[in-house]
Amino acid sequence: MRVIFTCIILSVVLIASPERKIIVGSFVTEQSAARALTTFRSQIGTEILAAQERLGFQIHARASGRQYILVLEPFPSYREAKKVKKLLPKEYASAFINKYTPPKATPLDTPSSAPKVSVAKAVVLPTSEAKVSTVTNKTVVATDTCSTAAEPDVNVTQVTKSNASTKPVVHEELRVPSASHETSFIIDAVTMKLIDAKKAYYAVEGQTYGIMSPSGKFAFAQKEVAEEFVKQYGGRVVDYETSKALDQKKQKASE
Repeated sequence: MRVIFTCIILSVVLIASPERKIIVGSFVTEQSAARALTTFRSQIGTEILAAQERLGFQIHARASGRQYILVLEPFPSYREAKKVKKLLPKEYASAFINKYTPPKATPLDTPSSAPKVSVAKAVVLPTSEAKVSTVTNKTVVATDTCSTAAEPDVNVTQVTKSNASTKPVVHEELRVPSASHETSFIIDAVTMKLIDAKKAYYAVEGQTYGIMSPSGKFAFAQKEVAEEFVKQYGGRVVDYETSKALDQKKQKASE
């Protein structure tokens, strides 16, 4: 009887709190959380990206008590969180919805042995008065098993930080909806928003920067930003049609 009463009280508290989060998994180490985040981003579909654009929630890994969690947050209501939870890949069926607590702590730093994703320091593209931070070029495949036990929210952190609104933040993992550039839209490496693929510029050939998209390229909506990127990390800047032609040429050469 006491257990039933406790469950009822918890349900009432959960319903009364408007904002929500979706906890995908919890991890003992920061490195395992970072690897899980990389894998998760590579598996989500365009429907979740569209929902993220509409609702403005973040997909990241952060500290929570003595553990690290992979989480989507915040959602304006339980209903919206439930809709997005249904869009998660079947591998994440154990994900659950919980109350959201606003972030208070500073962003986490990821050791050099782990991929620099959302739990790492954001990389700021150079401007006339700023330089790009040093990053790793290692790609790590996640092999960790997620645990989704509920836990208290302590040391809450945000996905990334921007030093100023005029300095764009580059996420070190760029996910494209498909490995082919035939897709109508891709993700801009600066804003992380969907853009028309034919209006994008790509940093390609000889690129050794961090974790790249499935096609091995970074896309930018502005040519000037792509050129600044290439100055720091090599490669060259081409437009969509040239990039597609290069892909086709490589494919024929491999056949």
